[in-house]
Amino acid sequence: MHEAIERGRTLNEPLGLGMTPPGKLYHCGLEGILKQLFGFYGKGYPTKRKYHTAEQIVSKLRLADAVIASGDTLEQVCKQLGISDATDYNWRRQYGQMKLDQVKNLKSLQKENVRLRKYVADLSLHKAILEETLQGNY
Repeated sequence: MHEAIERGRTLNEPLGLGMTPPGKLYHCGLEGILKQLFGFYGKGYPTKRKYHTAEQIVSKLRLADAVIASGDTLEQVCKQLGISDATDYNWRRQYGQMKLDQVKNLKSLQKENVRLRKYVADLSLHKAILEETLQGNY
């Protein structure tokens, strides 16, 4: 257990960790304290994953490109955006130099593809049922 929890600090006594402002720590119970101090929800579960829309990803990548061009390193930019280097790499691999309208078009095509695949699967099932009925194997 963390020493701040063991010693029972008051609401206005700082932790000295630089992570949580004084007075904000004790209003949420033990799980909230663990989350704020260590990034866990309690019992060792990591914090919730953040999901970004494709539009948010593209805008963050364009912002990162502009900041990198001004002289910052990739690590500094990723820290500012709140993502890891691996996330940046994966996003660049997936979205590359796409523009916002291209991403929207890609998402709409993916949705249409899913719909058409379901339609083909449904028709294949109907065809198999009709063929079995014609053969008399029911």
